[in-house]
Amino acid sequence: MTDQPTNLDLDDIEARAARLYERTATIDPNAHPDFGQLTDADVPALLDEVRRLRAQVAELEDDASLLSALQAAGVDNWEGYDDALERL
Repeated sequence: MTDQPTNLDLDDIEARAARLYERTATIDPNAHPDFGQLTDADVPALLDEVRRLRAQVAELEDDASLLSALQAAGVDNWEGYDDALERL
């Protein structure tokens, strides 16, 4: 497996896919049918999913920071703590 980039610029990837599609469509309009699927559907869907996951990670990181602050403040000694754990 190759090393994965750590900071993907999704806008750049989207722009490259669009340029590739435009260039190939003008050079060979009968290019392999998977090419259109890749550039028109697959790449945009993957980019949307990465953006969604990045937003979710940011939210989870905020939640983890809040949990760390609560734990540091002794939340485990607060009334209702055990009830909250039972709801998990």
